[in-house]
Amino acid sequence: RLFNQVSTPNVFLYNSIIRAYSHNSLYRDVIRIYRQLLWKSLELPDRFTFPFMFKSCASLGSCYLGRQIHGHLCKFGPKFHLVIENALIDMYMKFDDLADAHRVFDEMSERDVISWNSLVSGYARLGQM
Repeated sequence: RLFNQVSTPNVFLYNSIIRAYSHNSLYRDVIRIYRQLLWKSLELPDRFTFPFMFKSCASLGSCYLGRQIHGHLCKFGPKFHLVIENALIDMYMKFDDLADAHRVFDEMSERDVISWNSLVSGYARLGQM
């Protein structure tokens, strides 16, 4: 209700709502709020938006939507952010898309233990180890 009372919500408010829905596994609501951000906000999604979006797409099993949002990232999102890239790897691995997960991994300028764990656990889950 509070969200609807704000005349021009900013990306911080959208991200707060997205985060809350995501933490409560309300992934369809995450997508709904993201669409509102795109349609109604004067601001664009930022580095805090995309990891929740990729998690939601993976949890919903929506590869098509995940690729669309990846396209949004490429078009107007922050480039080369470790948390976003890790979320992308995880999403693609959950879609059994080894090629795209590995492409994101290969293009990363920096990797951490989460990057490696996402890749290795995806390969192991698919019996590719």
